Amino acid sequence: GNKRAYAVDLGGSVRNMDNAASHLLAKFGEKWNGGEVVRNFDVNGYRVQILYRTNVGGPHWDHLHLGVRKVE
Repeated sequence: GNKRAYAVDLGGSVRNMDNAASHLLAKFGEKWNGGEVVRNFDVNGYRVQILYRTNVGGPHWDHLHLGVRKVE
């Protein structure tokens, strides 16, 4: 319902979600240590949010949350 934001939850095996977390963070120049992921990156007028293995913003233990929104 929000025209300025989009989010998707990526599920799958723990191995696949771990690989996705590792690869996504690497795209933003960070190395994942295998723990909680609560990250926001500002890129070209957009904010990218990655949540995994955390209760921040709700439980994100069985999926990886990827959100993007236009920054005003």
